[in-house]
Amino acid sequence: MDTRANPAPPEARPGHGVALRFLPLRLRLVSEDLRLDGFSGALLHSGLGLALNDHFPAVFELLFADQARLGRLYALQPPTTPVRPGDPFEIGVNLFGAATGHAIACAMALARIGERGLGERRGRFRFDRAWVAGSETRPFLEAGAGLLGWPAPVGSDWQGSTERTSDTVRVELVTPLCIKEHGQVFFAPLPFSQLVRRMHGRLAQLCEAAGEAKPLAAETTLAQRRAAEEVTLQHSALRWQEVKRRSSRTGHSMGIGGMTGSLVYRGDLAPFTGLLALGEIMQLGGKTAFGFGCLRTAFSFEG
Repeated sequence: MDTRANPAPPEARPGHGVALRFLPLRLRLVSEDLRLDGFSGALLHSGLGLALNDHFPAVFELLFADQARLGRLYALQPPTTPVRPGDPFEIGVNLFGAATGHAIACAMALARIGERGLGERRGRFRFDRAWVAGSETRPFLEAGAGLLGWPAPVGSDWQGSTERTSDTVRVELVTPLCIKEHGQVFFAPLPFSQLVRRMHGRLAQLCEAAGEAKPLAAETTLAQRRAAEEVTLQHSALRWQEVKRRSSRTGHSMGIGGMTGSLVYRGDLAPFTGLLALGEIMQLGGKTAFGFGCLRTAFSFEG
């Protein structure tokens, strides 16, 4: 395969009125001598950028340069548990808009990172397989087998996933959620109405960055905001997590913090199941390109 380019298939190229596209790329990797402790999002972000710049410069320009002012067209999902030599582990790269046409390049770039080593210790890992999260199809790229198919963006059926009648949802803040309110760092339980507004804001940001249409109609957005006022926060268990990262431009170390933990909401959740599923792909808050703002939702019944 030519590693100098990764052209998008015709159906993936932007067009007038195209709704925002999403492709949640997932990779299974196996550590050889790589060790990861704590939050590794910044390390993976740096490695992905270097590998794309070396092997897929056009994709690097799209993901790391052209869209910087409006918002990145990808969000990282780093491992959530420590990695030791011999351990299998998963990472995610959620792609948006035009970036969805370059899942193969991203997967191959991450494989190249493992070959040359990640971080100061040059920890190595090997690529196993890559697939699109939520799809029932086999992996599109597999070690030993090569390219097995073309990864496609997920469909818009998430919007219609409102059949559940669960009255309770637990939202896990898997990686630090870095948000601000009135210019100040926010550390407090989020009312459900604010969570919904922030998801709408994140969706609007991605649409602007991608130059694609919002998949939610204005009347749907308004109806969701009204309904969200009736959903109550039942429980929260939050903690503050500080992450250190080194600036590639200045070489200085800096700290970035955010909330981790869980929030439990109760009420009529039918209008929001699709939006919450989308939130897991979009991620929320600042520094999503570094792996911040990963969410996981679980529905249940109470009473």
